[in-house]
Amino acid sequence: MRKNNKWLLSIVVSAVFSAGTHAAEAQTVVEGSVAQVTSAPTGEEPVFSVLSDKIHNINARLNSSASEHYYGFTSLRGQDVLLDLQGQQHIKVERHVAGAWMLIAKSGRNTLKGLKPGEEIILRITHNQTRPFDGGKYSLVFGSYPVLKEFKFHDEEAILRIPYGYAEPEWLPTQAYKHARIEVQFTDTSGAPLEGAKAGFGLDFDGGYRKNIRFYFFSDSEGKASQLVEFGRCEGGAQARDFVEYSRGYNNTWRSYYRTGSYVVMNYLVGVVANPEGYNLAHICRQKLVGSKPS
Repeated sequence: MRKNNKWLLSIVVSAVFSAGTHAAEAQTVVEGSVAQVTSAPTGEEPVFSVLSDKIHNINARLNSSASEHYYGFTSLRGQDVLLDLQGQQHIKVERHVAGAWMLIAKSGRNTLKGLKPGEEIILRITHNQTRPFDGGKYSLVFGSYPVLKEFKFHDEEAILRIPYGYAEPEWLPTQAYKHARIEVQFTDTSGAPLEGAKAGFGLDFDGGYRKNIRFYFFSDSEGKASQLVEFGRCEGGAQARDFVEYSRGYNNTWRSYYRTGSYVVMNYLVGVVANPEGYNLAHICRQKLVGSKPS
């Protein structure tokens, strides 16, 4: 266990007992994991989870209506912290503030701002006693607030690009024959690379000639995420204006046939689309050389 985890754990435990929990003992879990209890013990034990420096997508279960789960997270750089309760009404979520437990009333996304470097946020998750207990499953997003710093939908390698203005629409920023790679970069609000951020990707093909593509993927410890998008070959397509490409002492005239689509990239956990107007894809069906002259 790392030093900062030991320190935060001691704060979590102190907060629990100073607030008057009835548990005699406590299970300890670190690095974002949650202890899974297969049967309810006599004198339900609270479960402690010390979360690492990233954004966590938590899926857990309260073992009974008496279960207590505690989560601790440190804003190491004073970065904003995201807590998304995802509209769940069967759990009660409280934050430890100045020696007391304060109910977090907002059921959706909560952003904690104005934090000091090294400030700890401690949460308690319990069953909402106004509702019947039904399995106890819950989900949370908790940790550093994700910022989608940049994204790039790369051309397929070795593509012969249709120049700007030679097709409709005029700007086709991504061009490919059968696949292209989407890459994203996430940071927290302090600018540090963020692990665990969730990027959403959607690609719609104009005219419905291909099934639209939807998926999401997560950033690594460097804040990066990458996914190859496979959509296969196309047939037919509109004819672009012929263009000239210089190669090895020759001016080569090329004719291209293409179809189009549009894509969006989303900072999924905070519900923000990075390019809401959509960017265009040229799905090139075929290209042929129609003329070549020495330069």
